[in-house]
Amino acid sequence: MKNIIILYENNKYEINTLQEIVKLVLGEEYLNMNVEEKFKVRYEKAFGICKMNNIIIIDTKVGVLNDNNKTKIKYDILNTFIIDNEETYILSLCKYADMLLLEEKNSEVFNNKELIKNNTNDNYVVINKYVNELLLLNSSC
Repeated sequence: MKNIIILYENNKYEINTLQEIVKLVLGEEYLNMNVEEKFKVRYEKAFGICKMNNIIIIDTKVGVLNDNNKTKIKYDILNTFIIDNEETYILSLCKYADMLLLEEKNSEVFNNKELIKNNTNDNYVVINKYVNELLLLNSSC
């Protein structure tokens, strides 16, 4: 049994690690990029989704990102697409794109929070149900 089941872009994937999810959604070449290049890829991939959903892209360390400009304005973190790191990017995809993420209850990729483990009796946890809580825990805010 795989740790993670993902339904994404009309396909089903069964994988075990965060790195495999990153490779699936951001591309294999992403893994070999430097920090700045990775940030740019996350921003560019989030841009279209955010335009369609009328939400803003943020990096919680620097603020709102608008056409590659960083601005410090107030925002509601629960109504943004967070690109701080790979985890927040993937969780934001679960929230705003057509991605369903199921994780085996005893796995610890995303489901490492007692909040989630104690709230299910199923073998798999629907991570999408806990996206806001996980985003708050995994972002730099």
